[in-house]
Amino acid sequence: MMNVEYFNAKNNEESVSVNGKKLHSAYNPSREAENFVQGIECSFNPKFILITEPCLSYCAEHLRKRFSDSKIICVRYSHLFDNKNSLFDYVFYCSESKDFGNLLYNYFGEEGLSYCLFISWKAGEDVFTEEYTKCWQGIKNAVIKGRNVITTRKYFSLRWAKNSIKFLSNVNRVCTINKIDSPILICASGPGLQSSLVKIKENRKLFFLICVSSALNPLLENQIIPDLCISTDGGFYAKEHLKPLLKNKIPLALPLEANVPVKVLRENTIVPLIYGDGLFEEILNLNNIQTIKAERNGTVSGTSSILAQNLTHHKIFFCGLDLQESKGFNHTQPNILEINDSLSDYRFKTKETRLAPASFKSQALEIYRQWFSNKNFDSQIYRLSFNYEYKNNLGDIKDINWDEALNIISQDKPDIIEDKDFFTDTNTVNTEKILQDIKVYIDKNHNSMQFLKNLIPLEYIEYEKYKNTVKETEVLEKMNEHKIKAISSLLNMIKTT
Repeated sequence: MMNVEYFNAKNNEESVSVNGKKLHSAYNPSREAENFVQGIECSFNPKFILITEPCLSYCAEHLRKRFSDSKIICVRYSHLFDNKNSLFDYVFYCSESKDFGNLLYNYFGEEGLSYCLFISWKAGEDVFTEEYTKCWQGIKNAVIKGRNVITTRKYFSLRWAKNSIKFLSNVNRVCTINKIDSPILICASGPGLQSSLVKIKENRKLFFLICVSSALNPLLENQIIPDLCISTDGGFYAKEHLKPLLKNKIPLALPLEANVPVKVLRENTIVPLIYGDGLFEEILNLNNIQTIKAERNGTVSGTSSILAQNLTHHKIFFCGLDLQESKGFNHTQPNILEINDSLSDYRFKTKETRLAPASFKSQALEIYRQWFSNKNFDSQIYRLSFNYEYKNNLGDIKDINWDEALNIISQDKPDIIEDKDFFTDTNTVNTEKILQDIKVYIDKNHNSMQFLKNLIPLEYIEYEKYKNTVKETEVLEKMNEHKIKAISSLLNMIKTT
């Protein structure tokens, strides 16, 4: 129980103490707050100021004066000072969130966290010690996640741009997906998929079947043909999972930045996905290529779940969505990358040694779990298995068995999948025109901030962060240097295509 006492300071302003500890000056709270704000060290232009538990919030006025272009965000440790919340642009309550770090990340994003100045009102942290510890651990987690995402974007940005050029210069036949008046089954490649393969085969006609790229080989090996494969990974090894499509002309949904074998782009039916912020997506519009809006996500299963919700009003079922460390294989076999890796196993570098890291705690899997756990799917999505128990909980996604799933489907009375055509061809692609459009697009946009944000994200963020400071010239030169190298690399790729 907290003992809260309000009193008048010497200058007649309101002050307060909690459990005998003063949260503001007993003489002049406004002057104290002004001195606090003026003493803040900041070498960049923050777009956000986040202050933790400012209590009666005398500092808000002075923060706005000093950082006039910044949004002022407050984190409360309790509801004692809610009557001062109107002084801030947004207010968080860290104690009311299961994962405060994820809450912050969802609000700011990786770029917003880079532009944010984090400060603490010292008196607040001294009184609310447990809340302070939890809050700043959450801030640390959010900042680390943001840095990791930006590092990933920096590492992959040029590769994504080149993948986009490869897509646009090789794609031949494109189509779009019609609305689906049936349940959708999404197959991820976690170990839980193995248990359901026999049931998927038995009940294949009840679902529109989407498989993520890493689940394609296990399905085909069990004579299960998906209606649609989806891939979003732009990494070098991602295209290995898609090699079975060279012999199976299954439609493939993917964004421009995904890494795909050239022959698949030329010979398979492609469903283009756009995120709304990807480099060269405008080229699709210029060539009247119909696309489907998708949501960028760290895992292809996340993108698949939102895509499925946009395609049907019926129930959606997931198999193999384990998102969990494993003592054995992390994926249902046969997995193409596992097959490739096994070729290097020998007596002094055994399979057991190679698989051991899969049992260690994975930050990536934790991020994916948190995303699914915190997402509201309106009870439309279920996680499905057969005599298999998932080792975690995914929030709104309920775990059910196949008997329960079939009962839900029978009550839903969906259309039967067999002999239905879910795809509509749009047009073939004029590659020569597209390559010319790309060159014109680069020439027109090479100085635009949105273009640079996609092509050289870290340098762009650094420039935005230090613009109008003593470091502006330094970061601008660095950004221009990286821009010239990246654009030269893209133009060379176009020449050799």
